[in-house]
Amino acid sequence: MNKILKNSLLTLFLFTLVLMPIKVQAIGDNCCKGDAANKSACDLIMKERQLWIEHVLWTRNFIVSDIASLEDKDAVLQRLLKNQDDIGNSIKPYYGEEAGNNLAKLLREHISLAGQVVDAAKSGNKEDLEKYNKLWYENADKMA
Repeated sequence: MNKILKNSLLTLFLFTLVLMPIKVQAIGDNCCKGDAANKSACDLIMKERQLWIEHVLWTRNFIVSDIASLEDKDAVLQRLLKNQDDIGNSIKPYYGEEAGNNLAKLLREHISLAGQVVDAAKSGNKEDLEKYNKLWYENADKMA
């Protein structure tokens, strides 16, 4: 029995080695090579990527804090709202002050509505849940 187990584990290990990729490449900032225009475009891509990663991170943290009624909910919400302003500010050089402010406003409303959707779901209030969910989708359509 012990010999069968050892042989099985050895076979499994060797099989795993055969299936392992020989070369693995992570997504990197390969676009940052070359001329200044390419560098500028790459910097923009990387900055936007970081802002949206933070958006996902802080949105997740806010939802967790809200659902669990954690003490840090308000602090997390404030940090998330700052991220919405940062995203709005990031497009101002390309689309203008008004567009950046409008995007930040819509993103802030989106987060506020998301909190109301979560609160309505937590309380089991189906009427409010439908109401805020509809408003949430309308807000998303405005952003699109």
